[in-house]
Amino acid sequence: MLKEIAPRLERVAVVANPKTTPYDYFFRAAEAIAPSLAIMMVPSPVATASDIELAIESVAGASNGGLLLPPDGTTILHRDLVIALAARHKLPAVYAFDFFVAAGGLMSYATDQDEVFRLAASMLTAFCAATNPPTSRYRRRPNSEQPSTLERRGRSTSPFLRGCWSPLTK
Repeated sequence: MLKEIAPRLERVAVVANPKTTPYDYFFRAAEAIAPSLAIMMVPSPVATASDIELAIESVAGASNGGLLLPPDGTTILHRDLVIALAARHKLPAVYAFDFFVAAGGLMSYATDQDEVFRLAASMLTAFCAATNPPTSRYRRRPNSEQPSTLERRGRSTSPFLRGCWSPLTK
């Protein structure tokens, strides 16, 4: 995507915190495709706001640079800083979440989280409404006050799940 909007792109910094994201996985995947696009991937591990500034400044210092931000808690926490620096240095950037774009980022390549939650909710609703559970391992609770296996073990479950399916306890 970056190469399509910035055809002269040569260097792309992969900006994320290796302690909070599978950084190596994302970097290796990007690095594998980079030669076919004539792009050099630059590892830019970050942990703090100052690390983010240094990483983006180093990419901005070279010509034809860009940013790739995989899913990461550190860059999410410093989202406004990342977006401001990318805009200030006119660096094309692709983000892992659409809320970066809503906050002013250039573009995202991401799963539609709203749709994921809608699908999960509809599947769970259908599952809970079923008269015959999909497996014999689950059964409908006749009484939502009946404690679940987790509750008997000292753990709690949400009120929604307490009224839905529970593992057989016998």
